[in-house]
Amino acid sequence: MLMADILDYVAWRGDLDFLKSPLNEVDALIFSQMSYLNFTGIVGESFDSGAVTLADCCDAFFHAADYENAATSACSSIKRPWNC
Repeated sequence: MLMADILDYVAWRGDLDFLKSPLNEVDALIFSQMSYLNFTGIVGESFDSGAVTLADCCDAFFHAADYENAATSACSSIKRPWNC
């Protein structure tokens, strides 16, 4: 299957956990790209602040008041997903 972008891959494989489908090269690429995004105010500063799902992060990130201004070169290719 030809993937158009990261979001297509997540939509296609996003329902699988790592027990059913172990971490692969594409998953690692996605996590490395996410490391450049600014999650200030979305994800806590410590691991003690509770878990945040990727879906919750997505929703908060794309609905942030400064989302349009936050599109730096690191994340300018990321488009608002259809379900966020």
